[in-house]
Amino acid sequence: GLDFLNYVDAWLFKFGIDYKKIVDDEKYNQINLSNYQASDSLKNKLIDLKSKGKLLLFHPYSANINKSIPQTIAVDILKELLLKADDYMIISTLLIDSKIKDDRFVDLTKESKNLNDFMYIISSMDKIITADTSTYHISDAFMIPTITIFTDENYLKKIKYFKYTKAILIKDKSKTHYVKIVELYKKIDDKENLVKQERKDVKDAKSTKYVKRDAIKKIIAAWIITVPAAAILSAAIFFMIKGFMASI
Repeated sequence: GLDFLNYVDAWLFKFGIDYKKIVDDEKYNQINLSNYQASDSLKNKLIDLKSKGKLLLFHPYSANINKSIPQTIAVDILKELLLKADDYMIISTLLIDSKIKDDRFVDLTKESKNLNDFMYIISSMDKIITADTSTYHISDAFMIPTITIFTDENYLKKIKYFKYTKAILIKDKSKTHYVKIVELYKKIDDKENLVKQERKDVKDAKSTKYVKRDAIKKIIAAWIITVPAAAILSAAIFFMIKGFMASI
């Protein structure tokens, strides 16, 4: 069987391609939006939002209920983000809770009418917190630092070649474990300067609407964070980044 392989290598094998001969730096997502034209209302809304602060997309639900954050907890996390992430506008394309009224929370459900709209919205974000769904596949292609919440212990098979995804494994769907996400989202800041540099490299090489990562070796390998160990790993992450920055 192919159970020992991650998803990318397993599919390459199924297509008759020797995955061992393909370098890891070439196993990544690409998205081309050159044939897509966002509506003026969506473009103007995103421009206006960016003028008010950095943008964080919160996407707590998946089509698979087992992968979704429970609604009551999703609402609590949203409230915590609004309380603690005061330099961010919190964006959603999902109906999380119509009762939440806050100038820094914007629901783009009406603007996200199709997959292309959704991808365009993702490409405009500064950071993302998402459940285990297509969102992190798209955000990785656009080099958007992303926290992805997994409930599947085999999540490593899904994200082996995802360079912009920080994984959080939720072993117990209790509120105590989920609220850690709010504390951890700031850890993405550690990658921000590196991501900006890589985006510049890509823009110099290709059209800004065609996303390809060719400076991947300069980016830290994806961090895997299991929520119960978050406190211990925070210190480890700091020293890992410090060592990494000293080596480039």
